[in-house]
Amino acid sequence: MENINKPKEEVKNEEKPQLSRFKKKEEYPEIEKKEEPLTKREKELLQRIERLESVANKAGLSKFDTMHAEKKEKVVNLNMIDGKVIISWNNMPKNRVEKSPKTGHWEEEQFVEVVYEDGETETMPYVVFVRRYSHLKAKVKKEIVNRALNKEKFGRYSFEVETEDGKEYKLGSKFVN
Repeated sequence: MENINKPKEEVKNEEKPQLSRFKKKEEYPEIEKKEEPLTKREKELLQRIERLESVANKAGLSKFDTMHAEKKEKVVNLNMIDGKVIISWNNMPKNRVEKSPKTGHWEEEQFVEVVYEDGETETMPYVVFVRRYSHLKAKVKKEIVNRALNKEKFGRYSFEVETEDGKEYKLGSKFVN
């Protein structure tokens, strides 16, 4: 702060503080890096890797990586209502949606029949079903491709799944996620 009022020439000529209290580079001991010689087997492996990388293309490397990648577990969402897992639902027993000629408003009368894990069935308005269900994550243990007869009823696949609490369920792909 003292130098603010001084002319520029005086500031340049002023002595700088001595840095003698700091050690010089020569005073520190030098640490030598010791490189251990590679074994014959390690040298061969390095040469082989360099050779393969020099001729490989991105598509080949990508294919190799996908073939040797760690497989991820499939996880699906099961639908739940009031703590009960929904195994399936049937086609709507009542499905009437039409525009009223008197009022001009759309009128809906849609019901869905839900089948729970314990075999209990419940018929409820579709709007209530859509608003009340929640998801429960489950790991896929087994995936089965359905034949033509079951494809319409359950979807293309059937799954054997296990929830975090250890319960197992069998259900079609139409009834997950």
